[in-house]
Amino acid sequence: MKKFITIILALAVTSFFAGCKKDSGGISGDKKYEIKAGSYTYSIPLPGLGPVETTTYFDDYGAKECIETKTEIKMFGQVIKQHSRTITKDGYSYSLDLESKTGTKMKIDDAMTPDMKAGFAAMAVAMKDSIKIKELGTEDFLGKSCRKIEVSMADGKSAGVYWLWKNISLKMETKDPSTGKGFTMAATKVEELSSVPSEMFAIPSDIKITETKMPKMD
Repeated sequence: MKKFITIILALAVTSFFAGCKKDSGGISGDKKYEIKAGSYTYSIPLPGLGPVETTTYFDDYGAKECIETKTEIKMFGQVIKQHSRTITKDGYSYSLDLESKTGTKMKIDDAMTPDMKAGFAAMAVAMKDSIKIKELGTEDFLGKSCRKIEVSMADGKSAGVYWLWKNISLKMETKDPSTGKGFTMAATKVEELSSVPSEMFAIPSDIKITETKMPKMD
């Protein structure tokens, strides 16, 4: 479980740094990716449980995105299969459970209160000031010439090394400074596409959608 949490945190960090452009020194503008459309896949082994396969599809430079996750968890002699999609488009985020045929819809702007937005903005500024990015040149991975960077904190602790192609993180190596242990996570496939099939961003008709809002914080 601890390793699973570490992987999730690493993915979050990867998503953050995938938007760092070499010429800007910070987060990119309105385009999340540097190619119009494509997909990339990670297969993450969970020791004793089974693999988690995550494929991200995107179009319009990331304005439309679908993250499809397939999981097979082996527990007590049984195999539990999970299949979900998280779709972002037109200002909404949809979380779909394709096994139970249920899902939620949330307006992205409503997901955060003004205080939360201000807090995240302040945190982003603080992170920018406390994070250092060192260019390590280029290196091929999956047949792509990747920008290789080392990310470190202001206190000198390394957060990891990342291989970025067109703002897509294809590989990362992270290390826990407190234990000295680390792990490598790498994409197994990446494709540049002329477009992504529209059904990847469509809400299946057999999914029961509930519209939700982030609870207001007093």
